[in-house]
Amino acid sequence: MNFFNISIVLLVLGFIIFSIVLFVKRYKENNQKIANLTTDNSHQLKASLEEELRKKKEIETEKLKAGDINTINEVIERIFKSSKFVAWVKEKNYNISNKARNIYLSLTLYESEEIISKTKEVILKDGQVYTQNKHELAIRKEYSEKVFNCAYKTIEEIFNNIPTIYKIFINEYIIVENDYKKLVFSVLVNKDQYNTVKNDNISTIDKLNYFKANYIFDKKNFTFEEIQKEDLPSEFSIDQTMSLKVDKNTTFYGNTVLTNDNVINLNKGNTQILNSSVSSNTKITDLSSSVSIDKTILLNKENEDNIEEILNKMNLYILEREDLNNGDKSFKVRDDNQNIILVNFNEDKNKVIKEQNIRFLLGKMITEAIDKGIFITYGNFAIDAFEFASKNNIELFDNDKIKKLI
Repeated sequence: MNFFNISIVLLVLGFIIFSIVLFVKRYKENNQKIANLTTDNSHQLKASLEEELRKKKEIETEKLKAGDINTINEVIERIFKSSKFVAWVKEKNYNISNKARNIYLSLTLYESEEIISKTKEVILKDGQVYTQNKHELAIRKEYSEKVFNCAYKTIEEIFNNIPTIYKIFINEYIIVENDYKKLVFSVLVNKDQYNTVKNDNISTIDKLNYFKANYIFDKKNFTFEEIQKEDLPSEFSIDQTMSLKVDKNTTFYGNTVLTNDNVINLNKGNTQILNSSVSSNTKITDLSSSVSIDKTILLNKENEDNIEEILNKMNLYILEREDLNNGDKSFKVRDDNQNIILVNFNEDKNKVIKEQNIRFLLGKMITEAIDKGIFITYGNFAIDAFEFASKNNIELFDNDKIKKLI
């Protein structure tokens, strides 16, 4: 083979090697582009999904802030479908009222054997594992902890997820012999009380005790005694008219009865029961004196409670109350913007409120470092009271103004 032929062979081999190297390089580059494209698409898809979820969350948050009942119901259902609640709560009923500010919940927990395992695994020194039966006291202790934890977790989840809710009332039942539901725990708590202790390093029971929960618990035997509904506080108020869903936990006695087997929507019209009727426009105060109302759900409307109704109409929520020496009642309240306001209430229809009465309110405002005050009376205000109040950021409500408000 002469030099020319050798040169040709080397040239061809060089071209082949160059082509292979170029092919391999481009193959790697294309694979990298595909990988980058896949990664970019993945990032874009992830970003798109995150943006969609963010928008949905924003829409849901706005609806919750507006007190949209359907959205609130969806959130409550989502809460109770979470792993813990599914394992704890066998049955739930709830009633939302007062423009989505109050919620009443009736929770029935599963029986002990459905929640608590009767055995536990024990690891020996040699690493072997064997199963041991739990003592009955240990089982009852675990179950009692579920009762307390379920109540507090419910409070926590609702306040953290539904911004309009200010007051929560929970009744917890456990099932005993013959499927009888025994009421063992009840608590009424507002958001300010919850915010006070939510970050405290104290036990769940201590937090519930701060809320003045009602229960009778034997700490030695870890057992609950039944509590009676009539012994519970009657502070939980709902809308003045009964234009809302009445669930099976609502009971009327006397001539008007809603049985435990019926769930009746009063918005659908008059409900005939035992020759008596209750309609969606029926007011609690319209019911005859022979009709008593379950105090755990409906508030008996007495004179002392009229002020709370008035304040609710003004979107104000009671934090503290005090009986003053002059017969007036003083209330520290919170508005929707979290502002604290001091309110004086006088129920004497024949009294004329003068400047000195308003000045007394101003003195309490200054002492407690509160900027705004409200004076409410069933009577009337003197001219000097109006003049003094207008100069000191105090709003006045007389009987005529109250009637227009209600």
